[in-house]
Amino acid sequence: MDSDDIVLLRRRLRTANREGKPILVCAECATKLELRSNKLSRKRREKDYYFFKHYKDVNECSIKTNSRLPIGVLLARKYENVKESIPHINLKNHLGYIIEHFHSPEKISIDNKFYFDKSGNGEKRKPDVYALINGREYAFEIQLNTTFLSVIEEREAFYERNDVSIIWIFKYFPLEEEIQRLTQKDIYVPNRLNAFVLDDDMLDLSIKQKKLHLKVFYKTFSVDRGKICSQWKNKVTTIENLNYGDNYKPFFYDSFADKEKAKQELERIQEEDRIKQVRIQKIRRQEQERLAEQKRIKQQKILRCRTLIKAIQSELDLLNEKQLELIKDKENLKYKIETLQAQSQEISERLSDTVSITGKMYNYLKKYSGQPWTYMSNPLDKYCDISSIKNKFCERIKAIDNTKREIKIKLEKEILPRKTLIVEFSVRNIGGIEYSIIPPKKKYEGLVEKFPKEIKVIDTKDLGTIFESNCLKYA
Repeated sequence: MDSDDIVLLRRRLRTANREGKPILVCAECATKLELRSNKLSRKRREKDYYFFKHYKDVNECSIKTNSRLPIGVLLARKYENVKESIPHINLKNHLGYIIEHFHSPEKISIDNKFYFDKSGNGEKRKPDVYALINGREYAFEIQLNTTFLSVIEEREAFYERNDVSIIWIFKYFPLEEEIQRLTQKDIYVPNRLNAFVLDDDMLDLSIKQKKLHLKVFYKTFSVDRGKICSQWKNKVTTIENLNYGDNYKPFFYDSFADKEKAKQELERIQEEDRIKQVRIQKIRRQEQERLAEQKRIKQQKILRCRTLIKAIQSELDLLNEKQLELIKDKENLKYKIETLQAQSQEISERLSDTVSITGKMYNYLKKYSGQPWTYMSNPLDKYCDISSIKNKFCERIKAIDNTKREIKIKLEKEILPRKTLIVEFSVRNIGGIEYSIIPPKKKYEGLVEKFPKEIKVIDTKDLGTIFESNCLKYA
């Protein structure tokens, strides 16, 4: 809540208390409360220090303030034996002169006539300058000194009830809020942050232009770096350029509307920022979830890799064990191979010796088969009895020799002549098979009769036909 909002709250509390509809009450005695400011705080702290105070003091409240005097008495004491200041009188007379001579008012009074409440309740006020201009009633109040908020609020409420537009006139208006009087704030803040000033420059301009000119100070609001910032501006205006609210109070620039636009703009920016932050949070959350998922997948892969590595390591250990076993087996096999090679060499030597000896024995037995065997020279180059060998193998050797002679005779008489004849035969390919063709000569008749299964006889008319192939294949 800024200082303008606090001043508006002061006005709301005061109006509600006057109307008998209090907003805040004392928790101790239920008395209506209003918002006050400590003057010393401005001097010491260079800012207003606000506090809540009883609307009217009560003796029964344990947290009551000391003063029990009514506001009227306090005002009387404040301005006792004090008349209007010369600057106040001069400014009031100059204002009345300008309005009277340059605006042709239907009615005008310069601090010499009371304005009575139209309801007839007898309530009255005497404005510094009253004027009826173009059918609109104006009450001009010169404010050069401080006064109570209740005076300001009740006076504005009185004129509002009677459809009179009240214009508060300042002689001087500082832009530094820490220098501004609380009375000034109580006046311009509820008036849409418009402060009207009639200084010497405006008086000269009004006389020169023959029309009342006022310098109006008003606030504009904008949003900067996420905050609502205000700036004082001023314009020179006339009565004709003023705007009027429902309470008949004139204003030049609606700073409340401007502030509301700034608030809406700030809310829009904050909403955009919120949406942006939500999106950012969503993106971050999605990114975190994605990273978490990646991490989970990575951990799963690492776990699988570790499991695989353990399995591979286990396999490697087994393979190493098998390798060691194989190396050991290899050494054993190598030893066995060497042993077997040695044995094989020995066996080969013995076999060679055996073959040689067997050949010698065979030839020996064959040569001396008709002679005695005892202590004769033998293939072993020793004198020994080999009669047992003679008795066992001599008959076999004779049989082998007889078989060889028979085969040789048969080869010379039958097989070789037959081979000679076959070589002389012409060859013919029938059905992918090579056949020897025996000419039908007299000398071959014995051969055909001798080998009826091996030699097939077909008619001459079947040669070169399908029957030739079938017959031969069948055969």
